[in-house]
Amino acid sequence: MIAIVAALQDEIAPLLPKIEVVKLTEVEGSPLREARIVGQESLLAQSGPGRARAQLVGGYVSQNYPLTALISIGFCGAVREGLKSGDIVLGATASGEGESQTYASDLALLQQAASALESANVRFHTGGSLTGKEIVGEPAAKTDLGRSSPEIASVDMETYWLAEIADRDSVPFLVMRVILDEVGDWVPGVPLVDETGVVQRAKAMGYLMQHPQRAPALIKLGSAVPKASTSLANAVLALLEQVTVPKASNGNL
Repeated sequence: MIAIVAALQDEIAPLLPKIEVVKLTEVEGSPLREARIVGQESLLAQSGPGRARAQLVGGYVSQNYPLTALISIGFCGAVREGLKSGDIVLGATASGEGESQTYASDLALLQQAASALESANVRFHTGGSLTGKEIVGEPAAKTDLGRSSPEIASVDMETYWLAEIADRDSVPFLVMRVILDEVGDWVPGVPLVDETGVVQRAKAMGYLMQHPQRAPALIKLGSAVPKASTSLANAVLALLEQVTVPKASNGNL
């Protein structure tokens, strides 16, 4: 079974109508969908944002299902110029803010993903994935991060912790994220979702009322969500149509 773990409901919304759900369960509020996706026996998990939720759901999935691969998907922020909203980032490596280890995506999975996206004409890039402790929302901070760590292409809040679980349990791992905010885009530095990854609209409206000057940036961010999530769904389907799961070759660097 291939496990696909996303943090947010919006990240997987366009994918849901395209899968055949066999069984729906949950772990501490996070939905786990056992499903057939383009013929692949899969598990689609919505963890919620951040380290604690990624470790909780990722650890549960790895310990309770016979996994042949673990794939981290979802939105990310660009820290490199030229990455556009809706572009896929295949993370060759996963590093964590303040963490000494760096994990590598499974080379065979990475190569298959690149081939699948090329065949499907899905625009993608390769580069390192950085997992931050907090949202990196200021354009200046993203720019500085890209300049100080040129090997890094994108930043999110969950990938490193999933990579750590995959490495511990010898499960082939892959990072496949989609750019939501470009380097020059501002995003709020506080989460506007609950712990299971569902947008809290009242919280978002309250934030907007307190920061009306941010309305244009929030509108731009909201308009980018459907484009990014649709691109991600297409990338996941393209990969699963072609993937043959290898023996684990990911690990520490």
